[in-house]
Amino acid sequence: MFPREWLDLFRPTFRHKARLARHQKIEARFIKIEIDGEEVLITPSMNIEWDFNNFFGFAHKIADVAIERLTA
Repeated sequence: MFPREWLDLFRPTFRHKARLARHQKIEARFIKIEIDGEEVLITPSMNIEWDFNNFFGFAHKIADVAIERLTA
Protein backbone atom coordinates (compact mmCIF):
# COMPACT_ATOMS: atom_id res chain seq x y z
CA MET A 1 0.00 0.00 0.00
CA PHE A 2 2.87 2.39 0.89
CA PRO A 3 6.32 2.52 -0.67
CA ARG A 4 8.98 0.49 1.15
CA GLU A 5 10.99 3.68 1.92
CA TRP A 6 8.04 5.17 3.81
CA LEU A 7 7.52 2.03 5.85
CA ASP A 8 11.21 1.93 6.75
CA LEU A 9 11.07 5.58 7.75
CA PHE A 10 8.07 5.10 10.07
CA ARG A 11 9.00 1.66 11.45
CA PRO A 12 10.43 3.08 14.75
CA THR A 13 7.19 5.02 15.30
CA PHE A 14 5.08 1.92 14.65
CA ARG A 15 7.18 -0.12 17.09
CA HIS A 16 6.91 2.57 19.75
CA LYS A 17 3.12 2.73 19.36
CA ALA A 18 2.90 -1.07 19.57
CA ARG A 19 4.91 -1.04 22.84
CA LEU A 20 2.70 1.69 24.30
CA ALA A 21 -0.43 -0.27 23.41
CA ARG A 22 0.82 -3.20 25.52
CA HIS A 23 1.26 -1.07 28.65
CA GLN A 24 -1.46 -0.71 31.22
CA LYS A 25 -2.61 2.83 31.83
CA ILE A 26 -2.62 3.87 35.49
CA GLU A 27 -5.29 6.29 36.58
CA ALA A 28 -4.02 9.59 37.96
CA ARG A 29 -4.45 9.83 41.71
CA PHE A 30 -5.60 13.04 43.30
CA ILE A 31 -5.10 14.17 46.87
CA LYS A 32 -7.27 16.80 48.48
CA ILE A 33 -5.27 19.31 50.54
CA GLU A 34 -5.92 22.69 52.08
CA ILE A 35 -3.86 25.71 51.02
CA ASP A 36 -4.55 29.09 52.61
CA GLY A 37 -7.94 27.89 53.86
CA GLU A 38 -9.01 26.63 50.43
CA GLU A 39 -9.39 22.97 49.44
CA VAL A 40 -7.56 22.00 46.26
CA LEU A 41 -6.86 18.77 44.41
CA ILE A 42 -3.27 17.92 43.50
CA THR A 43 -1.71 15.08 41.54
CA PRO A 44 1.50 14.18 43.40
CA SER A 45 3.09 12.47 40.40
CA MET A 46 2.71 15.69 38.41
CA ASN A 47 4.23 17.85 41.16
CA ILE A 48 7.48 16.02 41.80
CA GLU A 49 9.82 18.76 40.57
CA TRP A 50 7.88 21.52 42.38
CA ASP A 51 7.77 19.46 45.62
CA PHE A 52 11.49 18.70 45.38
CA ASN A 53 12.42 22.36 44.86
CA ASN A 54 10.18 23.55 47.69
CA PHE A 55 11.46 20.90 50.08
CA PHE A 56 15.06 21.92 49.47
CA GLY A 57 14.16 25.60 49.72
CA PHE A 58 12.56 24.89 53.11
CA ALA A 59 15.51 22.74 54.22
CA HIS A 60 17.97 25.49 53.28
CA LYS A 61 16.00 28.07 55.26
CA ILE A 62 16.01 25.81 58.33
CA ALA A 63 19.76 25.16 57.91
CA ASP A 64 20.46 28.90 57.56
CA VAL A 65 18.55 29.66 60.79
CA ALA A 66 20.31 26.82 62.62
CA ILE A 67 23.76 27.96 61.46
CA GLU A 68 22.94 31.57 62.33
CA ARG A 69 21.93 30.58 65.86
CA LEU A 70 24.98 28.39 66.34
CA THR A 71 27.38 31.11 65.24
CA ALA A 72 25.66 33.94 67.17
